[in-house]
Amino acid sequence: DMELVQLPENYRCRGEIIELANRLIRHNKLRTTEKRPLLAHRPISGVDDIIRYDEFDDPSEEAAFVANDILARGRDASECVVLARTNKLLKWPAQALEAVGLT
Repeated sequence: DMELVQLPENYRCRGEIIELANRLIRHNKLRTTEKRPLLAHRPISGVDDIIRYDEFDDPSEEAAFVANDILARGRDASECVVLARTNKLLKWPAQALEAVGLT
């Protein structure tokens, strides 16, 4: 028998990100009931536009939006994170970030 070990504590992301992740995770019908929600150890920042989202026709269009949004905010790439459901989906953001010089 294997023991299930959960690591729900998150020390990296702000509270807003963890709250959003937990809201999205609640929609996952395949998630097991014994999994606990994520816990944020960083406080909510109070910045109104910390999370931005939109709808896109394809992944490359979405990736270009993300890259240009980071660039427009004047942020250093080391201060940003791009979340994706799988590693395979990070191909497009990586290419878009490189295209605008944020790698």
